[in-house]
Amino acid sequence: MAIRPRQAEMDALGVDPKMLSPMKEEVSVEEEVILPPAGELKEKFDEVMGVITPEGDYSETALMTIGQAINQALQLFGPDAMPIDPVVEEEGMLPVSIVKAIMMLNKAQEDAGLSQYIVNIEDLTNDRSLQQAAGKIMALAQNQTFKSFLAQLDQGFSQPEQSEKQPVSQAPQQMSSPMEQMSEDELFMRRM
Repeated sequence: MAIRPRQAEMDALGVDPKMLSPMKEEVSVEEEVILPPAGELKEKFDEVMGVITPEGDYSETALMTIGQAINQALQLFGPDAMPIDPVVEEEGMLPVSIVKAIMMLNKAQEDAGLSQYIVNIEDLTNDRSLQQAAGKIMALAQNQTFKSFLAQLDQGFSQPEQSEKQPVSQAPQQMSSPMEQMSEDELFMRRM
């Protein structure tokens, strides 16, 4: 049986020809990971959030107050943090955007060791509780420990990028020595 030159090269390099083939080989069930479409994942996430979301009597003013407090705190997370829109999706239900943001802020507070600002989502049942939560969130947004914690996280994420973009070393500066002032011919003549 003759081995083709390409096959011999692949064997010598230890390359599996199946890896180079664009055709999909038979895959066992254990090897293939099937993910549902992104829309379906979002629907399931929103469904879970609907179960967590508390019910209560909320005025538009109270929702706007907590929305502004959350947006103020989200600014600390950098330009990629999108502000929330505290629009009532379903009457009597706290908007999912508020619940998601509070959960994120609670997790960040926990990581920073600031348990005094954590908002218990189950307690948000009326305007008064929303205003109290807004006060905690505004105080968190002003907390220097929390700000420095987020700044350290930001530096940790941006540090690898900085190490990759190190400045190219500059050419050495010319020094004025007697050897450099001589012409090339003079240098060659001295060596002979």
